[in-house]
Amino acid sequence: MPGYGLLYGLFAPFLVIGVLAIWRRSWRVGGLLIAWWLAALVPASVPLDTPHALRSLNAVFVLAAFAGYGVVVAGQWWWEQSLPRWIRRLGLVMTLVLVALCTIRFTVTRVVVYPQLSATEWQAGYTPLAQYISTHHEQYETVFVNQFDDRFFLYYQPKSGLSWSEIQAIPSEGFARQTLGNVEITLLDFSEAESETMEFMYVVPVEKRETTPENWLEIDTIRDETGKERFVVFTSTREE
Repeated sequence: MPGYGLLYGLFAPFLVIGVLAIWRRSWRVGGLLIAWWLAALVPASVPLDTPHALRSLNAVFVLAAFAGYGVVVAGQWWWEQSLPRWIRRLGLVMTLVLVALCTIRFTVTRVVVYPQLSATEWQAGYTPLAQYISTHHEQYETVFVNQFDDRFFLYYQPKSGLSWSEIQAIPSEGFARQTLGNVEITLLDFSEAESETMEFMYVVPVEKRETTPENWLEIDTIRDETGKERFVVFTSTREE
């Protein structure tokens, strides 16, 4: 999630304190944990495009152990200082308040901000589109869906009205099914569609709206779960 790693940034100093404290207490345990952490970075470094934080989740225990031990050591040191009791308590309360603020900020980002920022990466709009096609496909001879994502057929299959035995009998290409009943998920040849089909519906991503023929009628738009337009629906009804 943008702006976050495996731990809150607040724990960075405690992480350093924990590493040093554990190393001083037992270099064998510290060395084992550091080796564990380095090994956990290997699967996260495999992708060529960008590091993937989820692949380093097996390092969370190590980081949490270091940071947690750092909190204990720092807390004990702070409480043992020759300071007025109210100052020592104030320091602990301020730390707890900062942790609470970090938790609130993370929760708001996760629940409110992140779904908006990463909607397309999580196939936002696919389910509403599948439901729309399921509701309207019987009104047309053929429904063409621009092949914008090889995974879309997975969203439409359960809503297609076909039994699973019928779906299994449909030929697949690269494990993807491009034809489900009268719905075709394909890169459409506009001239072929107009010559072979008298009445059809065509669905295209919003960014490809201008690529459709001018005589096709735009009849609807599909919005994703965040309310943003994702797909446009066209139709063309022609006489024989």
